[in-house]
Amino acid sequence: MRRVAVTHDPKLDDMALMEAAQSPASTSAHSVRGSTRKKRKERLQEFDVSEQEIERLHGPVGLRIGSRTPPEMAVSIMAEITAVKNKFPLSRVADKSAEQLRVA
Repeated sequence: MRRVAVTHDPKLDDMALMEAAQSPASTSAHSVRGSTRKKRKERLQEFDVSEQEIERLHGPVGLRIGSRTPPEMAVSIMAEITAVKNKFPLSRVADKSAEQLRVA
């Protein structure tokens, strides 16, 4: 099971991610929208989240499709969720450039 945190406030994201990363009940990845991994890692380390727990996190969530609006971000996130659910290798999507994926 994956969990996705989608907010625009690191204070909310960080608390949810801290709980998820430290939860012994889950071995799955947890995703967050927006924050860069480096900044998120620094903030979580301030809360004594271990390196191993931080490594369980994945982000930012969503396929890179150039989304700018909330509906486009939702499509991006749902596309990644669908790919993971269907066990589709995300590397196949990530390796394609926008030019290769353009619909004529």
